[in-house]
Order: sequence, then structure tokens, then C-alpha cells
Amino acid sequence: MLVLFAVLACGGLDTKLCAEEPPPLPIVGNGMEPEVLVEPVETLEETVAPPVAPTADALSATTRARTRQATIAVRSFTPEQTLEAIVANLSELGGTVQSSNTGSARIYVPDTAFEEALATINKLGEVVVEDVSSEDVTLERVTLQARIQELEASRQRVKGMLAKSTTVTDSLAVERDLQQVTQEIETNQGRLNYLDSRVRSAPLDVSVSMQARPQAETLRRGRPFEWVAQYGLEAILPR
Repeated sequence: MLVLFAVLACGGLDTKLCAEEPPPLPIVGNGMEPEVLVEPVETLEETVAPPVAPTADALSATTRARTRQATIAVRSFTPEQTLEAIVANLSELGGTVQSSNTGSARIYVPDTAFEEALATINKLGEVVVEDVSSEDVTLERVTLQARIQELEASRQRVKGMLAKSTTVTDSLAVERDLQQVTQEIETNQGRLNYLDSRVRSAPLDVSVSMQARPQAETLRRGRPFEWVAQYGLEAILPR
């Protein structure tokens, strides 16, 4: 009886062996659904590396970079002509006028011609104010360059995440992250471009005012006929 029951349970007398039943799936929650393993999603904070300060070796191997500028006040008997002469001479040195008003102008000159430009202005008028300043921007430039490289690498990783997105929600979230990284790259690149342009050229703020002419000394001359004043003109005229 036991043998016959086993044969019938396997599907009849022609069945050789009964197939083994698969192991039961793990039960979670309410006991009705199998456990699903979800891979962790990489976030933007994990993708974008934090800023890293440049090392001393990186700074020592980098050419020093500086920005310079000057504010100059000039006096002249002919202010308009003097300002025109200053602009013309600095243009020959490679300078360009950014803005110009009555009696003043902002002129950008190549940094290599900075000292020569100052000497030229001193020859064209009486310089009463010459305020020159400079700033070392080496550290900021190196930091910006390193940050841009890190962000570029992060952007490539975010693009890889976008390619692996399987739902619209995930794609939109990754696209927002990609836009954020791109904006940060553009901001840092814009600052770096500005510093590079300031390193290459220096602004000169030049103003020219009227120089007061010296007053001629009044020559005191003696009266030719002092006795006329003493006796009066009526005393010498015929009556």
C-alpha cells in the first residue's frame, strides 16, 4: 500500500523519480511576499568629493601669480589734451580703454608693461597721487584648478548614474544632481578665468585735473613825478 501511494503521488506508474521541491523563499513583513534585496543608491554627497586644499609641493611647483592695479591723479594746464596723450601712449604699449569720462579713464595695460606705463604717465603731467597695489593669487588659482578637476570627475560619475537609472523619478533626481555639479564647475571656472585675465593685464585709473597757473608778481614801480601828487595838477597847469 505504501509503495502504491508513492507511485500515485509521483504521477503514475511511468514516473521514475519525483522532482525535488525548491526550497521555500524567505518570508518577511506580513508573510505573503518574498524578501527583495535592493542595492544602495549612490547619493550626490557621496559622488561629489569635498574640496581638498592644495599641498605645499603643488604650490612650490606652480609659477607665482599676482594681480596689480594703480590709481593715478595728474595735474596739467591742459587736462583734456593730457588725458588724450596718456590714452594714446598707453595704447601703444598694448593698453585698452575700458571706460572714459570727463577728466578720467580706466585703462588696462599688459602686466609686462605696467612699470613703463607708470613712467609714461609721469612724463606727461604732474603726478600728485600714485597708489599702486598688488595681490598674490597663486593659492586661489591652484585651489580652483584642483576643485574643477574634482568636479569634472564627479560629473562623469553622475552621468554614469544617469545611464543606470531605471525609473523616471530616479532619472529626474540624477539630472538635478548633474545640473548642480555643472553649475558649480561653471562658477569655479568663471572665477579662474577672471583671475587669469587680471594676471595678464592691470587696470590703471587715471584722472587729470587743472593745474593752477602761478600768479605773476606785481611789479611796484615808482611814480615818475611824485611832486605832481604832492602839489596837484592844478598847480602846474597854466590858468
